Amino acid sequence: ANLTAKLDALFASPRPPTALLVAKPNHTISVLVYLLKHGIRVPEAISLIARDHDHLFEHSISHYRFEVDTFAHRLSRLMLQMVNHDYLPVAANLIFPRYVPGGTVRQFGT
Repeated sequence: ANLTAKLDALFASPRPPTALLVAKPNHTISVLVYLLKHGIRVPEAISLIARDHDHLFEHSISHYRFEVDTFAHRLSRLMLQMVNHDYLPVAANLIFPRYVPGGTVRQFGT
């Protein structure tokens, strides 16, 4: 109900969104159902990107995905460094997800 109320407020505003980045797979599905019920076409009227990966999104919903091997390698390296040196460096250790196109993002010029 809270998600629906927030979406109602967004789309009732004078400048409704042209894209949504949605966290959590279950919220992404709920947002997609909301858009369909309200006749808001994806991707023609609004782009939809899931922040998190779910196997249901593979070929249909644009989303971000962490590569498991990269994540495991970085995490293992950081854990070994902490065990061996009793600290972690102050420098950021960023792991960037990979964007997976799925057809819910409007292309420029269309």
